[in-house]
Amino acid sequence: MRDRIFTMYPAAAEVYFSKHRNFLNEVNEHRLRQLILNAIPCDYSGWNSNATMPTIIWKSGPEPLFEPVSDDIYTPASMVSTSRKTSVSSMSSILTGDAEYSVTDAAKIASDPASIPVFIPALPRAVPEGQSCILRGPPSDMSHQAKLLCLARWTLFDEQTGQPRLAMEPREKEFEMSWTQSGVEDAELVEWAKRMWWMVWARQHVVNWAGMSRRRTQKEDEKKAKKVEQEKKKEASEDKDGSEKQKNTGEKVCQVEDTAAGSSAQDLNKIEGH
Repeated sequence: MRDRIFTMYPAAAEVYFSKHRNFLNEVNEHRLRQLILNAIPCDYSGWNSNATMPTIIWKSGPEPLFEPVSDDIYTPASMVSTSRKTSVSSMSSILTGDAEYSVTDAAKIASDPASIPVFIPALPRAVPEGQSCILRGPPSDMSHQAKLLCLARWTLFDEQTGQPRLAMEPREKEFEMSWTQSGVEDAELVEWAKRMWWMVWARQHVVNWAGMSRRRTQKEDEKKAKKVEQEKKKEASEDKDGSEKQKNTGEKVCQVEDTAAGSSAQDLNKIEGH
């Protein structure tokens, strides 16, 4: 019966199979996400308070080091800059001057993911003493879905090898990963989640810290600007009051002089009358 209808209405068949395919993809995506969720620790198991701080490369220019990451889960090798100079800073030691950072060997990246730096927009000014970044585990109320999103934002798939690797900067918060689209085996994705989660969180923590530092700096600058504006208004008000006071004093002097002149004229008239 269905085949007969599809034969009579080819457009209906196309719509049906398209929806059926999308439904199967959604079911498979849900199944795969659940597998990955189960691989991510629900507590602090595996977290090391002495974890290595990721190397930070502060982006001083307005343009990103990479081309904007689209919804495509793959990252072609052409997106890697091999000659751009950036100011490099590690949380353990501050390196002054410019340094060239190039990534050309995908195999090296995969074998040593900890060596991949984190690119963060430069802060307006140096962080005050006592406010430097200290690695901490995720908040206890962080949901599993939030952890899965965090993992997805930091996971890229190499266009040539198809293997997952760490991103150098997170995707947008609205990004939605299609794990099934990667084509990677379920077992590999589960292993990736187990092995990389805490490294991913360390990177996210650094980004969160930089964002908080930036907002704190903005609030301080706004507070200072507001204070300066208030002082300017106060000075302007005092100058205005001083001008009005001087004006009033001048008017009083004129009135006294006019009164004195009037009295003198009256006295003179009296004398002449006699």
